[in-house]
Amino acid sequence: QAYLGKLMAELQVTNRKKLVDCAEPFDHRDNYNKVLRFGDEALKKEMRGYITHINDRNENARLIETYDNAVSRMNRAKSEHAYRAVADCFKSIPGFKDADTLAEQCLDKAEVCRKDEIYSSAKSNIAENSIASCEKAIQLFQSISGWKDADEQIILCQQKIEEIRLADERKAEKRRIAAEKAAKKRRIDRAVVKTAFVKSLPVMFSYLFIGIAYGMTMEEAGLKWYWSLAVSSVVYTGAFQFVLITFLASGASLLTVALTALLMNSRQSFYALTFLNDFKRMGKRELYMIHTLTDET
Repeated sequence: QAYLGKLMAELQVTNRKKLVDCAEPFDHRDNYNKVLRFGDEALKKEMRGYITHINDRNENARLIETYDNAVSRMNRAKSEHAYRAVADCFKSIPGFKDADTLAEQCLDKAEVCRKDEIYSSAKSNIAENSIASCEKAIQLFQSISGWKDADEQIILCQQKIEEIRLADERKAEKRRIAAEKAAKKRRIDRAVVKTAFVKSLPVMFSYLFIGIAYGMTMEEAGLKWYWSLAVSSVVYTGAFQFVLITFLASGASLLTVALTALLMNSRQSFYALTFLNDFKRMGKRELYMIHTLTDET
């Protein structure tokens, strides 16, 4: 009885019957072991009964808490990992209520999530619209064959791969044709430039001698050499340049010079009209071609 009193004092219990309400079992305490050692059989049985009751009560509370927590997590689960974790939780309390059944349900839902995730990943691969991504999608659909329309999606992927391959071949063929045309155009352009250069040589040499004569005439008229360069830079008509020498030497008015230039060069307006359609097809070169047109060219 003395050791029982000490045990109650340790546990802060005033009535021995209230030992059953202790939160944790106290069979590890020295005074409890002394009670079992020196007490009579009735007291020993009573003490052991308290410990058994406390253990059963605490275990039942653990089972209920674990079960309720698992049910709550099951209701919130949305992924394979979450459902498998809840299934493990139910498996930790086998035989309690319907924990075994709920564990199987969680595993089934986990499998559904796994297949749905693979299915969604495969559909995303298809959306990338490439042969490699479609081949990856086929592998994913094959891993869940029979799930939803996975088998039909495999056929669609195979058809899409063929369509992409044909489209790529058409694009490659177009690029090849475009490259050949560009190369041919470059060859033609080089040939045209070469031909034009050869045909322009006579005109070029004639202008060389005309230029020498023009410079000599400007010098004889008493005009400095830089006047020849200035006039050649701004006046794009050979015949008028020679007429301009007389105007510059005599001090003719600007109006006389302008009207004479207009009348002398108006002849080019008539044959230039026949080239308008040709110039329009030259794109950015149109204005330059119009400006550089002469009777010689």
